[in-house]
Amino acid sequence: MWRIGNPWLWPLGILVQIASTFTIVFAVLDFGWGHSGWFNFSPSEVTISGGPWLLGIGRQSWALFIANVLVTGIAYSSLSGFFTVGEEFCWRGFLQNQLIKRFGTSKGVTASACFGLHGIYQLY
Repeated sequence: MWRIGNPWLWPLGILVQIASTFTIVFAVLDFGWGHSGWFNFSPSEVTISGGPWLLGIGRQSWALFIANVLVTGIAYSSLSGFFTVGEEFCWRGFLQNQLIKRFGTSKGVTASACFGLHGIYQLY
């Protein structure tokens, strides 16, 4: 049976999501692969022109922008986490074990991966 890991690591998971997202944003901008429609970065400030930012949009110092990213990231990760925890409990806690018992480990995990791909459309 699947069980919850160390809950003290959950904030680390949220921070890793936030850091990886902005690492990708900065890499895309630096390599010239795209442009940001919501952010304008300068050495002294950041201008946010849209999006659901909890501490507001507009011109912000880097300190306020970082706080805005953290507060908004934690809030939305917590909100979405509420719903995804239910899915994970159901899937990994029950259904995946049933597939493994019925089809064996290799086929059960393969079937789990195939069912997991149902969310791939969200990338588009």
